[in-house]
Amino acid sequence: MPLKLIESDTDGIHVQWDPQFNKEEFLVDLNKLIVNEVSNWGMATDMKMDGTDYASAYFYKQKNYVLKDLDGNLKWTGVAFKSSSKPKMYDQVRDELGNFKLRDASTSEIRPYLKKVMHIENWALNTLTMRRNITKQLSEYQKNDLGRRLAMMAQQLHDQEPIPHTQYEYVFSKEGYQYKAHEFPKLKKLGVKINVDSKKVFTSERYMLASVAEHKFLDYRRYRDMIADLAGYFGYGNLADTYRRDPGITPITGWM
Repeated sequence: MPLKLIESDTDGIHVQWDPQFNKEEFLVDLNKLIVNEVSNWGMATDMKMDGTDYASAYFYKQKNYVLKDLDGNLKWTGVAFKSSSKPKMYDQVRDELGNFKLRDASTSEIRPYLKKVMHIENWALNTLTMRRNITKQLSEYQKNDLGRRLAMMAQQLHDQEPIPHTQYEYVFSKEGYQYKAHEFPKLKKLGVKINVDSKKVFTSERYMLASVAEHKFLDYRRYRDMIADLAGYFGYGNLADTYRRDPGITPITGWM
């Protein structure tokens, strides 16, 4: 077959060419078809389809895919793969898994990589930080909205006035984590409940501002879930599930 349709959406169409197929003629015919179809609706258009060659591609679902150009660069599309709120760790793992998929890597290569990245304690804190923007007054948000909660934490902890179009950085924190008395000066203003008798603080909050975060406060399980879900987009879910709850007792240190 000289031409095979792979995926189409409102951004364009993706096809696989036969080496002998005349793609220039195809694009001419396609653009004529677009003009004729639009004219049948009683409208005119200046829209024109241009063709770009890529070395390989992987399509997770419509509008969620990765393309590798002829120079080896990856182009990601779709909310499954691209989000400004995701941590750097997510993007690094995504790129590596994408390359595995595009070159059809073996299980023996993918499995140890997933085990390595599931050791969240070896990731630098700045690679685990996520972002959330508030775009309006806090009174306009629901009480439990994450952006609102982060803004209130920042106000309590740093006397930072919550104003629209402010970005807050945060991490996943352990629910019910017990903070010790000497940690109060840094954490007591986070809106947590203080048990005076035991000199400990118990928090029901599952997020923490990155400005006061330390590895001991992080909920590693939720970061592993993020990686496992991402691996599932590439068909590696079963491999990732092996380490989702416990990546093993021998961490690989100093790699990130």
